[in-house]
Amino acid sequence: MESTPQKPTGKTSLICSRSCLVGATGELDYCKDLRTDCDIYRTVVFRKFENSGIYKRYWSCNFKSMEAKGVPGEVKKSFDQARTFAKELTQHTKEGRGLLIKGPVGTMKTSLAVAVLQEQLTRGKGGLFITMASLLDTIFTLKARDKEEWIKFENRVKDIPLLVLDDLGSENTEGWVMTKVDAIISERYNRCRSTIITTNLSTDQLKGVYAERIIDRLRSTMTVINCHGRSLR
Repeated sequence: MESTPQKPTGKTSLICSRSCLVGATGELDYCKDLRTDCDIYRTVVFRKFENSGIYKRYWSCNFKSMEAKGVPGEVKKSFDQARTFAKELTQHTKEGRGLLIKGPVGTMKTSLAVAVLQEQLTRGKGGLFITMASLLDTIFTLKARDKEEWIKFENRVKDIPLLVLDDLGSENTEGWVMTKVDAIISERYNRCRSTIITTNLSTDQLKGVYAERIIDRLRSTMTVINCHGRSLR
């Protein structure tokens, strides 16, 4: 399903039954109609978004909404490539295939990555969005504060069916950071887990920052989408 539900209005909802399993369990699969006019369904979707790192600013980042607003010509090709990938998302996640979305600041890289992740979540599947800066900050903080939570978080990042790492290359490049990035990408590669990465860096710049084996693994399991044009922000 492509569209993002609207925020609950508090008005009378079109609810399938008084005992709604979606509301009781938080599992969208129990709604065979995936009804976006249902307040219960919308509430569960937004809760899933937030638990998966997609906060309010990005709730409208889905293919249907972006197309309705009008996709700028310079990013239309990138938009179509991401949407095509999303249509075969079930197969891609089975095979551990992902996306590497590259381009200048403000060319909808993050929006396209989130749109694909929303497809995953509204189908009831697992996914997580996190910026590189937040990823490393969370790991560093939890490691110092709560070892058990640190291990749990790292395991989630390494094993979640679909992970969006936003803004690769924005983090500092200290030795432990490179080791951690290498470990996460390598672990996901070995587990055949799908990863979507956005970056402002070119292929040559990526090679200048990260180990060659990381670049090889990204290249072998990811479709590259190059975003072009001026900043749309």
